[in-house]
Amino acid sequence: MAFSADWLKQRGIDSENASIVRVTGRSMEPTLLEGSSVLVDETRRRRRAGEIFAVRRADGGVVKRLGKDARGGWLLTSDNPRYDPVPWGPGDELVGQVRWTARVL
Repeated sequence: MAFSADWLKQRGIDSENASIVRVTGRSMEPTLLEGSSVLVDETRRRRRAGEIFAVRRADGGVVKRLGKDARGGWLLTSDNPRYDPVPWGPGDELVGQVRWTARVL
């Protein structure tokens, strides 16, 4: 997938620190459909509640919205209400913030 240098620059994205990830599963629907591609800005690694991030976990990578529980602990949340939030694990690592998506209609 190619992006123009101007488009990336306007959004403050450095192509050397960005990656494309394919979404699998339905946990982020309706925001991100299964098979969608997302652009991950790997320079944006500060956790922010409400934003969508790529996260590396012990059992693999996920794309989730970050949230907080009642005690202020971080959660990995799904936009699909059928999926329960998952607590941020001790080995979880923020890869970067999702900045763009594309999908086939």
